Amino acid sequence: MATIQDVRNVHNPQRAYEWEIELIGGAAGAGVSLLKERAKSVAIPETSVDTIVINYKSQKAHYSGRNSSPSAVTVVFWEDEKHTVYNYFKKWMEEKLTDSSVGGGVTADQYTARMVIRMQAHDSQTTTGEFTLTRVFPISIGDVQLTYDQSEHMEVSVTFSFDSNLIGKHM
Repeated sequence: MATIQDVRNVHNPQRAYEWEIELIGGAAGAGVSLLKERAKSVAIPETSVDTIVINYKSQKAHYSGRNSSPSAVTVVFWEDEKHTVYNYFKKWMEEKLTDSSVGGGVTADQYTARMVIRMQAHDSQTTTGEFTLTRVFPISIGDVQLTYDQSEHMEVSVTFSFDSNLIGKHM
């Protein structure tokens, strides 16, 4: 009978990986790093395509349709006592997205950024994977749980909208 050690010896053991999120943008898409933070978790967005089914003489033919990939991603950031991450995204949403004094004069170039998601290897230095999301902006900031029950790190989740998901490419 196999033991857990036999299973662990087959491949490398599970290691702790870290995610680094960098937002790049600025006025008219300048390559300025706006934010660079380690994140607790991020789900790489799904890629999917609709299918078109055509019935012809009792047969079904399947064809590729339009890109139906979701255009939102949620990142869970670690938070500090000053709520730095929460305040950063709250300010972004209030000043760039929902400011009624601007009156619709803000273009997408002024409120979107490029998000680079980097997976760091277990040494916390080597980048092993990279995804770039274009025209990113926050659409939702989750609750920040302030509780002493479990004495865990504070976290804040931010959901972003984006246009495209590029694997290992920079623009």
